[in-house]
Parts: sequence; structure tokens; C-alpha cells
Amino acid sequence: MKRKLLSMVVLFAMSIAANAQQKSGLHVLAVHKIQSDGGWDYISIDQQHNNLFVSHGNQVNILNKNSGDSVGVIHNTLGVHGIAIAGPFGKGYTTPVFRCFLNPE
Repeated sequence: MKRKLLSMVVLFAMSIAANAQQKSGLHVLAVHKIQSDGGWDYISIDQQHNNLFVSHGNQVNILNKNSGDSVGVIHNTLGVHGIAIAGPFGKGYTTPVFRCFLNPE
């Protein structure tokens, strides 16, 4: 009886371990190096123009999504956090994380 119970416990533990090892389907497609101070916060993709927008503390780096080449930099975006692209209007917007401290309204 003990041997049967032990076998069932081992089999159960092995099945849990096997399920935990299943792949999620997510994987890294490419790694692009960005010359900038600090780490990045959020990224946003402009599918229409094939650009990747990466927010860094005080600037937004714009990269070509496929090659990783720098397309441009948007400077003086103090505390930039998120980036939203309004493609049909040809506009983009950023949200500062420090807004409540800099301009309380």
C-alpha cells in the first residue's frame, strides 16, 4: 500500500514538473542596443511606419523595428513613461510619470 501511494505521489510530481516546463510560445525575436542613460520603461510600436518607440527617463528613442537602427530621438520629455501612437492623425503622445509632482492641478 505504501509503495503504491509513493508511486502515485512520484508520478503526480513528475506530471506537475512536466507541465511547468511547457513553452509559453513567447520568445525574443531580436535584441537592439540603445545608447542612452538609464533603463527603458515602455515600448510602443508604430506598425504603419515600422518604428519602435522606447521611453528612457528624459527622452524617447525611435528605432527601425526590423534593423534596430536609430531613426530619431525625442528629447526633453522629462519623466516620460508611456507612448501612444495615433496613426490616422499623424500624431504621438507621451505620458510623464512625474506629472503629478511637477504640475499639480
